[in-house]
Amino acid sequence: MIATTGKPGEVAAMTSDGAWEWMERMTADAPTYRNEVTLASLWNLANYHPADNLDFIACPVHAVLATDDAITPAPAARRALSPIGQLEVVEIPQTHFELFTDHLRETIDLTRRWFAHDLETAL
Repeated sequence: MIATTGKPGEVAAMTSDGAWEWMERMTADAPTYRNEVTLASLWNLANYHPADNLDFIACPVHAVLATDDAITPAPAARRALSPIGQLEVVEIPQTHFELFTDHLRETIDLTRRWFAHDLETAL
């Protein structure tokens, strides 16, 4: 086991892009949370390539990308998603975890509006 998140320079699965701060906020009300992950999980993560499954996506996709994301860089995500026919991409000038902290409400609202429009269009 190693730490799931750590501060830059520490040994952990995630140490950049606000990972430590995000984990602290997300687990503030979770007294039994253990900041650890198995090495086998890290191996699986390193060998997981979601782009390998894009050919199986037959529904509209909405992606919210962070332009300053060091974990999932927006240009790489955009390239990976480009084969999807019905794709809407929104980019927010923040980092990976800021989409789920500083910009959580905006991320939820964008996704909710897209989903409502997609359902309305499908009917």
